[in-house]
Amino acid sequence: MPFRARYNKFDYQGSLHTKGPFTVKSGEAITQGMLCKYTSGEVEPADAGDVFAGWAQSDAAAGDTDLMLYDIDVAMGISDGYARVDGAAIDVASGSQGIEATTKTNYDLVVVESSTATEETRVMVHPKNTLYYTAS
Repeated sequence: MPFRARYNKFDYQGSLHTKGPFTVKSGEAITQGMLCKYTSGEVEPADAGDVFAGWAQSDAAAGDTDLMLYDIDVAMGISDGYARVDGAAIDVASGSQGIEATTKTNYDLVVVESSTATEETRVMVHPKNTLYYTAS
């Protein structure tokens, strides 16, 4: 099950910030809620360890030029069946459509609310894995 936009962690007015439009890379397809990366002027599905540009706001086919992305500071929810603790690091599962049970090799995402195994897990992109991250 894909990620779903929930709220903007840093916008207390409740806005889900977006950016774009972007062109989808030739040969790629994007699904709503998919974590995306930006390379060579185009967007494509991201994988664990990539630098992330944002979350797809809608489905898009290869060559589409109007894909909008939710900013990386939007909290996304996913039902994954695991209890999570606020602040825990977690990796993106292969295919950028889910999260790993316990792996945190790449520290792709960070949990933003504690949850039980029956509750939705809410995550944001870990600051070190964003398109805008700069080392100090």
